[in-house]
Amino acid sequence: MSGIAGVVGLEGAPQSQELLERMVAARPPRPADGAGHWHAGPALMIRCHRPVTPESPVERQCLHPGPFEDFSGLSDADHVDRFNELFDQALASSLRSATPVAAQLSDGRNSSAMVYRATELHRAGRIAHPVTAISAWFPDRVHDEAQWSECVESHLSIEARTVMSGPDDLEQAEAWTARLLQLPLHRNASHWSITCEALCRQGTRVVLTGEGGDD
Repeated sequence: MSGIAGVVGLEGAPQSQELLERMVAARPPRPADGAGHWHAGPALMIRCHRPVTPESPVERQCLHPGPFEDFSGLSDADHVDRFNELFDQALASSLRSATPVAAQLSDGRNSSAMVYRATELHRAGRIAHPVTAISAWFPDRVHDEAQWSECVESHLSIEARTVMSGPDDLEQAEAWTARLLQLPLHRNASHWSITCEALCRQGTRVVLTGEGGDD
């Protein structure tokens, strides 16, 4: 899990990196095992990585220290082209796998864009595996997104695998919390852990989601 903290001095004075490091170290339940810093005048930001899964200890994340490219002279069309280039690059690199790959498909723009573009990249021969779209259905509930995910399926001529919601499993939530030291998932997300475990049993090792894309 990653976390970002920052401080901006309104009076223009340089900020103390030590202050942010103390903020990060004070957050439970576990200390950060990797961090990156970005500093520009009165603004200071730190991004840290915390181990919350068994795989976390081998992961490291940091902020790019710069210098950064100057895009201020680009037109709107140039910005769109640049975004598309980076988006394709991110998808292609994330989907490198010797095993099948999957992607969450909801009614949101984040997951819809990933499934749509990943499908196009596969059809163009730029990624090796077709992406299996997975959608969660909540029949007769206000947050059911089936009609919107089906629009993406129809547009791409694909058929997503569906996961139906069911009663909350309190024992499973308790075990998940004890293992990862995190609060239980929200009701409309708890089934994804079961889905991911089922995908693993079928050989899938890469699953993309739009989680956090709005943050």
